[in-house]
Amino acid sequence: MVFANERLVALLVPAREGWFLQVGLGPCEREGLLFGNLGGAEAWVRACLATCPAEQERRAEPLV
Repeated sequence: MVFANERLVALLVPAREGWFLQVGLGPCEREGLLFGNLGGAEAWVRACLATCPAEQERRAEPLV
């Protein structure tokens, strides 16, 4: 399970070739992607979050 800002954004499962995206949620809404390693999956999730305006606003909010 992949969480961002305390929300589930993806479900990855191990596969012979690396990691398989079972389902992506919210800004990462996709399915059926294959990543050679967890680093590739992490980069993809970060890219999804970087293009989502709601996630950009969350990062801009000060932490209390």
